[in-house]
Amino acid sequence: MAIAPPIHQYKSPPEALKFSFIKCNTPTCKLRTSLTTGQRRRLQQRLDILQPEWDRRSQKIKHMRANLAIEAGTAVKFQLEQHLLDEEAKLANLSNELDQIESALES
Repeated sequence: MAIAPPIHQYKSPPEALKFSFIKCNTPTCKLRTSLTTGQRRRLQQRLDILQPEWDRRSQKIKHMRANLAIEAGTAVKFQLEQHLLDEEAKLANLSNELDQIESALES
């Protein structure tokens, strides 16, 4: 069983769309971290883009695990395991970014 190359190559967002988040519990800091309407809209757009990607990656991992469970060849199994680890890491990073955006939108 050969592994097909990824259908889509996901690129990281341009610098203008990357956000850094600061955790702060003081009232002064909370005032500084309130989002403008434009920032809130851009964060929501980013969330709307990332959520379907998370869903696709999660489904892909589910299928990869099923394929790994039935694969007998050690070389192919090793290759699948490595690809699975890579996809799980990407999904974890995506989950972290989604969590940060959701937290920012809640504030």
